[in-house]
Amino acid sequence: MESNLAGALVFDLKNLYGRLKELRDSRKARGKRYLLATILVIIFLAKMCGEDRPTGIAEWARHRGKWLAKIMGLERESMPHPNTYRRILAEVV
Repeated sequence: MESNLAGALVFDLKNLYGRLKELRDSRKARGKRYLLATILVIIFLAKMCGEDRPTGIAEWARHRGKWLAKIMGLERESMPHPNTYRRILAEVV
């Protein structure tokens, strides 16, 4: 994390993603479509934009699906369901 001259913070998403990939994913393999690190980065970005609830995070991500898929190298532009964020926040984080 760095601070630029305008006072804004700059985050290296690749570094953040790499660190989050080191976390152990305790979810069962059945039905798992997104890596834990991917979901956590999306949650982080949505929270930086002011979203606090799983439904808000999901809506934020849905509106930016094409962009998120591009910058994160995702195969699909569809984003996780609000219940996925809810479960991750309740059980993993």
